[in-house]
Amino acid sequence: MGQKPKVAFICVHNSCRSQIAEALGKYLASDVFESYSAGTETVPQINQDAVRLIKQLYGIDMEQTQYSKLLNELPPVDIVITMGCNVACPYLPCKHREDWGLDDPTGKSDKAFLEIIQSIKEKIDKAQVAVVSEYTGLSVEEITKLRRELQKEGGDYMVTKNTLAKIAIKGTPYEVLAETLKGPIAIAFGFTDQVAPAKVLSKFIKDTKKGEIIAAAMDGQLMSAEEAKALANLPSREELYAKMLGCINSPASGIANSVNAVMSSLVRAVAAVRDQKSA
Repeated sequence: MGQKPKVAFICVHNSCRSQIAEALGKYLASDVFESYSAGTETVPQINQDAVRLIKQLYGIDMEQTQYSKLLNELPPVDIVITMGCNVACPYLPCKHREDWGLDDPTGKSDKAFLEIIQSIKEKIDKAQVAVVSEYTGLSVEEITKLRRELQKEGGDYMVTKNTLAKIAIKGTPYEVLAETLKGPIAIAFGFTDQVAPAKVLSKFIKDTKKGEIIAAAMDGQLMSAEEAKALANLPSREELYAKMLGCINSPASGIANSVNAVMSSLVRAVAAVRDQKSA
């Protein structure tokens, strides 16, 4: 068996967020990768609120095995994950890099710390649909652009570690996605429109030639990649509203044809999903 990849969690002071990530990485995924953390500056001790809360939640005493350290104290790493630096993030050579965009809770209440831990869970609890996609090759700018496009449609886009995502979806209608969470994945959530995430992702993948839809879940049902792509062909909520409004505003002689056009489009799309399921 080959060596496990080395993951470095990086922030400026290596005091709070990166230390929490290192501890949870070791706790949740030590069989998958080796966890490290560091910063461009050091502090005398790890943030004591982080130490206390991680001990309460997971029984982990970070001060037994971890301390604040500099980047040059790390071994060569494969993956760098920055925590969401509010200044220029430290640079470290690696094969893959991503940013988790976490606010620094240092100096804030316990609530601020717990909100970071619960952020994944909150997104899943309010989602109507979740679409899993592979994001290899996407730059930070492209991920940010895709997230903004989804947010415009009442959704969101989250790049996250698979083990943490699996914990977050446990006991929810999206637990059926657990087996699809492999490799570098991201999850697109739809909070107000079940069709929008698949539509936005499909268009983005077509335009950029990057990424791939892997699966989706809706109403507790797992959908294959093909079924998720078929979902993108369904009319969105806004498209249905527009077509229905057109029916209302049409002359009487054209209402029947307009209604038939709307229903035919919907039936064809639903049939496509049904056919994929029965194939």
